[in-house]
Amino acid sequence: MNSPILFLHGFPFNGSIWKPQIEYFQNKRIVLAPDLRGHGSGPKGNTPWMILDFVDDLHELLSKAKIEKVVLCGHSMGGYIALEFIHKYPDMIESLVLVGSRADADANEIKDQRFKTLEKIRSEGLEKFADDFSKMVLSDVKSDEKKELKCYVRELILKNDPNDVMMVIGALASRKDSTLTLKEISCPTMVIVGADDKVTSWGVNHSMARRITNCHFAKVASAGHMVNIEQPEKFNALLDTFINNQPIYHKEFSNGYTVNPLALQH
Repeated sequence: MNSPILFLHGFPFNGSIWKPQIEYFQNKRIVLAPDLRGHGSGPKGNTPWMILDFVDDLHELLSKAKIEKVVLCGHSMGGYIALEFIHKYPDMIESLVLVGSRADADANEIKDQRFKTLEKIRSEGLEKFADDFSKMVLSDVKSDEKKELKCYVRELILKNDPNDVMMVIGALASRKDSTLTLKEISCPTMVIVGADDKVTSWGVNHSMARRITNCHFAKVASAGHMVNIEQPEKFNALLDTFINNQPIYHKEFSNGYTVNPLALQH
């Protein structure tokens, strides 16, 4: 029996961001796309959060559902959580997919920027942040389709409680560097990134992929940070092919490419 897929959304969205993937995979496997802590209907709290709190939430979810092994797919923040999860519970992961994410911790200037974001949300609310961030995560907002996507992303952000958003920002800023533990990942892994990702560049994702032994890398054209909703057909085809152990590179993926990082030694 095929292992369930556990989708972990990025900040500051919720599980519904995986709708194109849920619809595609729901007749093939069990699909889980929970709202993570501080997002949508996810767990809340008044004390500072760490990434390990998100890991514990997921472990409790899987334990209650009696699920022993999953395909773990994490986007952005979801990728940070996935890297912590696989480090703590490696035997529960059949394969790993990291989407528009990174393994290194925030540099000091990024921590400063997060603090400025906290201050703006505290003083102005979520409106301005939602407007700015919804532009940043898409490849462009010129076409009617992208304008519609921007509105959708913006509304998802505004569904969150500002206090929860600030708590999550604190957790993101405090996360540890997972770069040195990437070599410990032994399961099949794929890293997917939009070619126009302005949040975590394709170069950052490629560098991460090269540190993982059994890893494929895919860069998808005409997509930014939200590659799974900007190019859902390509994303679904890549993911479906990968988790079913089929050859990755094919003409239908000509707008992206994959490499074996072991073949790219300096």
